[in-house]
Amino acid sequence: MAQPSVNGYTRRGPSSYLKALFGLMRPRQWIKNGLVLTALLFPGEFFTSFSLWLTVAAFFAFCLASSGIYCINDAIDAGQDRLHPRKRSRPVASGAVSAAEAVATGTGLSAAALFLGFAVAQLLGLVILAYLIINLLYCTWFKRVVLLDVMSVAAGFVLRAAGGVAAIDVEMSKWFLAWVMLLSLFLAVAKRRHEVTTLDEADSHRGVLAEYPLALLDQLTAVLSGAVIVTYLLYVMESHRPSMFFLTSPLVTYGVFRYLYLVHRRTEGGSPDETLLSDWPLLATVVLWGVTSAGIIYLSRTAPFLD
Repeated sequence: MAQPSVNGYTRRGPSSYLKALFGLMRPRQWIKNGLVLTALLFPGEFFTSFSLWLTVAAFFAFCLASSGIYCINDAIDAGQDRLHPRKRSRPVASGAVSAAEAVATGTGLSAAALFLGFAVAQLLGLVILAYLIINLLYCTWFKRVVLLDVMSVAAGFVLRAAGGVAAIDVEMSKWFLAWVMLLSLFLAVAKRRHEVTTLDEADSHRGVLAEYPLALLDQLTAVLSGAVIVTYLLYVMESHRPSMFFLTSPLVTYGVFRYLYLVHRRTEGGSPDETLLSDWPLLATVVLWGVTSAGIIYLSRTAPFLD
């Protein structure tokens, strides 16, 4: 007989157990792996079907890799997660999945990610291997070291963008990769600010939070927000259609300002993907940026005389 549910999950029963395992993989976080697809957009490879399939395969490889890391991380953090108002409902923390089962699942997903990555391209496999190593170090060490914790999170996003490049063997702007790194740092610092300001006894949930005074986090978000905008403008200036891509810079500027508003005025930013999906002005800005960028790429190929 099935046991009573715990925080929305049931420990026994095939369907409930599979639901808990799927929740452990955090499919809502897969939106972050969309960075892999930017390799198609900027070199103009979107119009090559073979490149499209390779990049989609790289996207799924990163979904497997990130889910594997989430499983292992939740097994390690189960004790602390039980003290967190939101994280205590996670499958391992709630008892729906054991720590050993989570580690086994994470190991299997990570192995599948490596297999798929190397099957697509050797360089992609190496990028995924680097992603797994950095994130395992984050789970076991880096997340307890001030500043190194947010920098390792940013490295994961840079590797996602680099993974798309590795899959189709194209050259991507170094300024774009720098923009991804700074934007990731901005989001990670904003998340730390949210944790410091909203959690009671925040350091009991994540010890490193005690090392982040609010004034420092505010200074870091201010510096990084400006750096994100400037770096994007530098990327635009070296693009193959700078005057056309400049049209996207107001969207990036508004997106950064909107996120700052949500962080400071509405105390959001604890989960960037949830913030994006729940705030329609921010979501519309990101979608419009993507559509505008794709349109510029299309026009540059079909109407090269435009500049």
